[in-house]
Amino acid sequence: MKHSGVSADSPPKQLTDQGLPGQNTAALRLPNMFIAGAQKCGTSTLHAWLSAHPQCAMSQPKEPMFFNRSSCESDLRAYSKIFPTSETAIIGEASTTYLSMTDVPARIAATLGHDIKFIFLLRNPVQRAVSSYWHMAKRFHDSRRIEDVLITGKQTLAAACNTENENILRAERARKIVTEDYESSLGDRYWSYRYLRNSDYVADLQRFESTFGRNNLLVLLTEELSANPQHVVQQVAKFLGIKDAFSPAILGTRHNATRVPPQNRVSKLMANIIAKSPRLTAAPLRRMVSSFSKPPPQASEAVTECLALLYRQHNEQLANYLKRDLRDWN
Repeated sequence: MKHSGVSADSPPKQLTDQGLPGQNTAALRLPNMFIAGAQKCGTSTLHAWLSAHPQCAMSQPKEPMFFNRSSCESDLRAYSKIFPTSETAIIGEASTTYLSMTDVPARIAATLGHDIKFIFLLRNPVQRAVSSYWHMAKRFHDSRRIEDVLITGKQTLAAACNTENENILRAERARKIVTEDYESSLGDRYWSYRYLRNSDYVADLQRFESTFGRNNLLVLLTEELSANPQHVVQQVAKFLGIKDAFSPAILGTRHNATRVPPQNRVSKLMANIIAKSPRLTAAPLRRMVSSFSKPPPQASEAVTECLALLYRQHNEQLANYLKRDLRDWN
């Protein structure tokens, strides 16, 4: 199967009617590019930069997570409305769940075809797992100690991920994690708590490659995003076939960096009030909590050393797959 690029000279070719019930997809604004993960790796930053590019129409909200569900085709018309225009070379969104949800590539291909571009941002899996934990702990959705969550006592990543699943179910029964809202918002009530599994990139990338072809995938490292943002923007522009003489005013600005409120009863009470408040009321409360939030604390050596051993073989496999030097991750 031939995987061609996206032309920058004309709007993306709209889909022909695929026979979806009650749908006429030919007239819909639908994406031809995805920033598909990983979570806590800089996807919000890249989405914001591309939103400023005149040849890109990026979704609002950033993460619709539309293809998480098997019933996604029935909502295709509503999905098309989150994209501001179809008169651009690139229409894109950035749902970080897509990388590690095994059915997503097939769903996207069945709905949009195979001529789709995917950008992946990957981070040192030890750092990503820790950051993902704090992303949930900051809102008091995970009240377990980080050591109890990330140190499984297993010697292999596969065994550790199996233990992680068991611990998630145990934590749900003990009401140490919040899972009710995630079934409807993510389509998977446990995805957000798979900190170890969602840092396991190799098989997920291979799944997208087998569906869409290697030429339609661009894999970047979070470290590159921080160290040389202008180079990353040019790489992305070349990959997407859009003008690379572009430097957004917000270039170098980080978006959605994790900040953690004090882990005490007052902050937990505020988090509960925010969760139950309407959007207009919740927004100023979030700003107030954010004003006294700080970057998350460093993980202990026990955590980082345990994770480094778990991911050593994975990092070597990923380095071979990407043909990149990832020794710094170890």
